Amino acid sequence: MKKWLGRCLPLLLLLLPPVLAAVYLSSFAVDLPWWDQWLFVPSLRALYSARPESILISLWAQHNEHRIFFAKIILFALARISAWNVTVEMWFSLFISALTLVGLAFIYRKAVGRSWWGFVPIAWLVFSLGQWENMLLGFALCLYLQVLAAVFAFYLLSGTSWRSEVAALLCAVVASLSFSSGLLVWPVGLMQLLALRASRPRLVLWSVVGIATCGVFFIDYATPKAHPPLLAGLFSPITTARFFLSNVGAPLGGGKDLSLAMGTCLVVLMGLFLASRIRRDPRLRLAWSASDVVAATLVMLSLLTSAVITVSRVGFGHIEWAASSRYTTLSTLGIVGFYMLLLKDNLLPVTGETRSTVPLRTRLFSALLALLFVGLVTTN
Repeated sequence: MKKWLGRCLPLLLLLLPPVLAAVYLSSFAVDLPWWDQWLFVPSLRALYSARPESILISLWAQHNEHRIFFAKIILFALARISAWNVTVEMWFSLFISALTLVGLAFIYRKAVGRSWWGFVPIAWLVFSLGQWENMLLGFALCLYLQVLAAVFAFYLLSGTSWRSEVAALLCAVVASLSFSSGLLVWPVGLMQLLALRASRPRLVLWSVVGIATCGVFFIDYATPKAHPPLLAGLFSPITTARFFLSNVGAPLGGGKDLSLAMGTCLVVLMGLFLASRIRRDPRLRLAWSASDVVAATLVMLSLLTSAVITVSRVGFGHIEWAASSRYTTLSTLGIVGFYMLLLKDNLLPVTGETRSTVPLRTRLFSALLALLFVGLVTTN
């Protein structure tokens, strides 16, 4: 009986979040284009014109700061099959979330191990109803696709074969041309390769393809109209800091004030965690294993994404946008990666550890679990 509970109960807890998300969609999904989806109408006209030039131009056309080339291919296919029933796009986004969870499971097994009890909070984060805005906007498929491609890019990049390297490159290209924050996969991936002490040919290949992709991205790029200057945040540093922290904590906040508190707590915990690692080994050679690096890339990508969102949006003067549910899909990865790092620290013995660091990592993990519990209850 105990063995059955030990195997089946975590599986049931893992399946519950996607089931609840599916119930939520079936209850609230409506076949009515909304917001950015109306901007997709010219692209649909190009599709139904059946002229290759019009279709290619439409696929490559900017959407605000983004090039959503691969997302548009999927949206085109779904529109063709369903006569542009936007609820089909919502369900496909849910399917992409399931694939993302699979990718995170691969990283979890590499970074933490085989204990699926520890994976349960990750499933609740990935399928959190706090991202309701993206769940009910089929066009937000581009965000889900970027997150999926980034997760698999980092996982494949942790491999040692050239086959995994090429697959990681393809995933990084998909991430870059699904949502603009996907371009951050290139510098973060380069840091991952450096941390893993990859060979020089791998570093050169990743860098060359990354530079080429960024170069192609900015061909005929036009700054969106009515957007504030990117340096506007420098004139109000306190507001900018609040915006950034709120965005970091948005997946656990459910609102402006709580998101700010959650983001502040998360950044403080991350700082204490990093300080404990440096204290363990100032050169960080023994403190970071190959499995740690993969989880750390998720944190780095998320923090850089929050920084980019802050720079590009704080100038509008709406600080509440930082906690918007449409950004939580991107911010969640950082919390997932940080959770993996702390979980591993508390499950496995760590080299170079002193007596004082044991209660510290335990307290950090307990604090994070408390934040996850409060945040998931609040947002769901």
